[in-house]
Amino acid sequence: MTKLKLLLFTLVSVATWCSAQDSNLKRFTTCNLGPDFQIVQADGPVSDIAWPAPIKGGEVSIPVEEGYRVLVTYREDEPFGNLKVERIPKKQYPDARINLLSSFDFLSSEPSMDAKVRSQKINGVTFYGVDRAKLAGGVLSVYALFQDDQSVIVSMYLLNAEPAERKFNTLAEYKTIRDEFLNAFSKCVVPAKSH
Repeated sequence: MTKLKLLLFTLVSVATWCSAQDSNLKRFTTCNLGPDFQIVQADGPVSDIAWPAPIKGGEVSIPVEEGYRVLVTYREDEPFGNLKVERIPKKQYPDARINLLSSFDFLSSEPSMDAKVRSQKINGVTFYGVDRAKLAGGVLSVYALFQDDQSVIVSMYLLNAEPAERKFNTLAEYKTIRDEFLNAFSKCVVPAKSH
């Protein structure tokens, strides 16, 4: 009887842990971003994949244990963000974090980008990112936040649109909207410990 109780306890503990792991990522697919930003699509989960990140001298692979893609609009109809919410294998997480920050260093050295990586703390959440120097290209900014204790990385590709379709006209207007989005997203993260 004791072995059966131990087995049942183990099975319940594993099921609870798996459920908690899934809900930790899935909550990013349903969070309330306020009146200006809407999550319009969430895909996943995907598992056991990797994606390339450019660095000086080539590229590195970022391994993903489990992940979701989240699409965000601004004021209902303007595509604004393509987010990747990913749990990295625990043993590979420290290298993935270093590699992604190295990728930001590399991107900031490109002529079309601002020359430095931004680090900004909002509501206790630290975002790292790079921005384009002007309103050009399909992606205006790439940002990330790291939850070291959960081996989670959220990568954010903040999008541009054709001038006639977008709801900002200047780089300063875009940066205000970008910061409003980062503020709204940080409130989804606050319940979990962030770095």
